[in-house]
Amino acid sequence: MQRLLVKIILFLASCNSGSIVLPIFVIARHVPRYLTAKKLPMPSFFNGKTSSTGRGSDYDFLNGVFEWVFYNLPPRADNTFTRNMYEFYKTRGGLSKKQLEALLRIIRGIPATPPFSTATLEAIIKKKASKTASPLPAATPLYKEDTETRDKLNFILSVAPAHKAALLYLNKLNLHEVLTAADKDAINKFYQTISNLKKGTGK
Repeated sequence: MQRLLVKIILFLASCNSGSIVLPIFVIARHVPRYLTAKKLPMPSFFNGKTSSTGRGSDYDFLNGVFEWVFYNLPPRADNTFTRNMYEFYKTRGGLSKKQLEALLRIIRGIPATPPFSTATLEAIIKKKASKTASPLPAATPLYKEDTETRDKLNFILSVAPAHKAALLYLNKLNLHEVLTAADKDAINKFYQTISNLKKGTGK
């Protein structure tokens, strides 16, 4: 085509007729534009690399990823989910691990080859901590059985079954009532006294 246009220009130039001056001018003016016309590339400044910005290199990288995704999605594809995710990303400055995984699936579903490495996106996903439910703490009983005091009371009652104070304290233990320090001191005195009587010390 280029050779044909050049031949036409040379042919018209060889003629002396003034009526063909205008066609020569018009053709000569538009030939460079025609010959240099090319398909416009993707209107993106994204080159697959990250740069340092106020929000970090990951933010810069993901912004380019979204730009590429929107440009390469099929014309009739429903991009509502992707656009909502992008708006969330622009507002919050980042995406969750699940959102990043969804974005990676969208990229893999596009037949075009991206100018960036999906391994970079996978690395960003791995850096995101997975949210796992922390285990519940072990259940602790509201009341802790005082076996030592119970044994002392049982010993006292085995020697003196009608001991009113011992019966009272034992009933408190059965009702899961907490004994005070004064209660335990009294029980220890009863226990010591009964033990001495049983040994026959008389003290």
